[in-house]
Amino acid sequence: MSALFKKYFWAVNLAFVALLAWMAASAVSSIAGAALFIVPEPPKSNTDGEDAAILATGRVSGELQAATTLAERKVFDLATHDEEPPDVVVEETPPPQQDGDLQESELPIDLMGTLVHSDAETSMATLSIDGKNELAWVGTSLLDGQAEVVAIAPRHIIVKENAILKVVKLWSDKSPESAPGRAGAPGIPRAVRPTPVRPRPVQTSDASSKPDYSHGVKKTGPYDYELDKAMLDQQLQDLSSLGTQARVVPNYRNGKYEGFKLVGVRPGSLYRSIGIRSGDVIKSINGRPIDSPNKALELFDQLKSSSALNVEIERRGQPKQLNYSIK
Repeated sequence: MSALFKKYFWAVNLAFVALLAWMAASAVSSIAGAALFIVPEPPKSNTDGEDAAILATGRVSGELQAATTLAERKVFDLATHDEEPPDVVVEETPPPQQDGDLQESELPIDLMGTLVHSDAETSMATLSIDGKNELAWVGTSLLDGQAEVVAIAPRHIIVKENAILKVVKLWSDKSPESAPGRAGAPGIPRAVRPTPVRPRPVQTSDASSKPDYSHGVKKTGPYDYELDKAMLDQQLQDLSSLGTQARVVPNYRNGKYEGFKLVGVRPGSLYRSIGIRSGDVIKSINGRPIDSPNKALELFDQLKSSSALNVEIERRGQPKQLNYSIK
């Protein structure tokens, strides 16, 4: 046993030396750390003992008023009582003007008739500007931007001139002092009405009140008609009356304007008498296609001046041609 101990005595010495080295390293590390990492003393506070206790514990003693302490600390960042909220300024919106209160436009625009639809964007008006007939919808610019149509009513339209709303009445309803006059327009005597112009009441269904077109329209073939010119001129004088007999809406196909469609054609109307049926699409006049809204006015112009008229229509997907002889 002693021989074995003597044989490995050097290992015991090595372990003892390692232990002494570890203890010496530990002592040196502690001394160096204490010298290098010195924690500075906290700054002296001028608060009294009671405030120091509050800062240390974060609690308010029962002797202090909680409201005062919260106000001093501004916990909720509330405004002090000396601060007054700014006055609220309420802008009063003036009441909207009625159509009867609007000033009549002095621009050279004559309203010949209107076709009013439940959809305001579909309604249109027939205008005479400097002797030239034009169709207008809501949003149409007139006279190179001098006016814009903003509303269409049965017997007048409202236009915007330099951000000011004005009214353009039917040429037969204009007051003598404000109407610029229309070339060729017949003078119609009328009494001065102080109240705004109101739409005409809807006629009753009495047979005696309905116009009779039997003497002015003669059917000579399946799609051929002979029209009396005097009767036709009389009907074209009041386009708003024709607007009550049917609704005219633009017809678009693949995003392109292709004529106009007549819907809601009433029995006994002029449209019905000359062979127009509800749902018919007017596509061309005397071989000229109606590919723009203004081309639709050619139908009315040619009805007034032509002695013969060929109108191509589309009925239930099938092309038809209506031929009119005007005498």
